[in-house]
Amino acid sequence: MGPGQIDEYRFARPAPQHGYCSPVAVPTLIFGGSFDPPHRRHVEVALEAAKALRCSRLVVVPSARSPLKEGAPRFPDPTRLAMASAAFDVPAMRDAGVTVLVEDVELRRGGTSFTVDTLRTLTGTLQLAQGSTWLLVGSDQALQFAQWRDWGAILADLAQLAVVARPPHRVETLGGELARSVPGAPAGSITVLPIEPVDLSSTVVRAALESGQIPLDLLPPGVAALLSVHSVNRWGR
Repeated sequence: MGPGQIDEYRFARPAPQHGYCSPVAVPTLIFGGSFDPPHRRHVEVALEAAKALRCSRLVVVPSARSPLKEGAPRFPDPTRLAMASAAFDVPAMRDAGVTVLVEDVELRRGGTSFTVDTLRTLTGTLQLAQGSTWLLVGSDQALQFAQWRDWGAILADLAQLAVVARPPHRVETLGGELARSVPGAPAGSITVLPIEPVDLSSTVVRAALESGQIPLDLLPPGVAALLSVHSVNRWGR
């Protein structure tokens, strides 16, 4: 497989125990996003990906400001952090043996959030190793990956990319699209996971909240509980 080719999904292998990968490294899935607010599909996808990649640790990182998105988040930073903590604190994670950490590294740093900076920080604080660290992203973000700051350093030194298809992208064709969009990716550094796309976004949830409704069927129980106790107006700006 030459540079730029995208792996078809392989049932997850144990992390390599040689070279740059420490034998004591904890297989870790990093999941960043605005989580504005987190919805049930965020949790479902993270759990499915962690199982597929045999990651025993999920690190959730609410972003301060994305360089590829316009405007500020609807909910203030402390609220998004609280909702992220509530969203991923579910029995299914514990039953799967996945330890969840919600990190406020980007919120504390403030300003525009660059993933390469976050990964470098987490590599030190959590003892991450490139061979056992995956960065979970949706296909919309992955197809823009060549626009990310120091994206080559991410794939070469910090993490592998685990991509989940989002509508209108399809699992079957996404690998070819990524190979064209990220032509310099090291061999084996990008994997498309066989998780079927579901058309659910935080935009849909925010629209319901703006109308005064709490869409219980779209939210993790912890987030729905927070929004039920505190009015939407109080949680928002």
